[in-house]
Amino acid sequence: AQVDVAGVVWVSGDRGIHRFGADRKWVSITGLPATRFTHPISHGRNLWFLADSTFGGQSGLLHFLRDKHEFFPGQWNAISLSQDGTVIASGKGSVSLMEPLHGADLAEMKVPGEQEAGSAFRDRGGAIWVSTSAGLARMKPDRIPPDTEFVTITGNVLVGQPFLATAK
Repeated sequence: AQVDVAGVVWVSGDRGIHRFGADRKWVSITGLPATRFTHPISHGRNLWFLADSTFGGQSGLLHFLRDKHEFFPGQWNAISLSQDGTVIASGKGSVSLMEPLHGADLAEMKVPGEQEAGSAFRDRGGAIWVSTSAGLARMKPDRIPPDTEFVTITGNVLVGQPFLATAK
């Protein structure tokens, strides 16, 4: 469950999204792209959910602003929220950033080696820390995300040894 800035309680699960407002009545949200929703997060008047197609519909990221919603199809495992309101969605081979104050566009960053990306966090310096199937990755995005692929890596990166990487 999540409580927004207006005090409305939002509940999500295998049977959709429901809200309990000031009128003290439950309302089921209709017209959604899936029936299962997880990972509710909010920032100001923005409310986000992961949509899961397990029980029908489409997978993706659902964004509510007041009574309107917008859907971004995709396969994400987790979402988190940075202090500035940027949503960080992570999934297979990529991390996507959405800054609601700058428009509703997703900026995608590729995780090296197409690894499965799990939880993600943005630190105060702007770096994105992502748990991956190979360990922890630190990504420092700018406004133009690189499309980087490691061709070779020498050394054991996971235990902190120096390494040399060739990228294309």
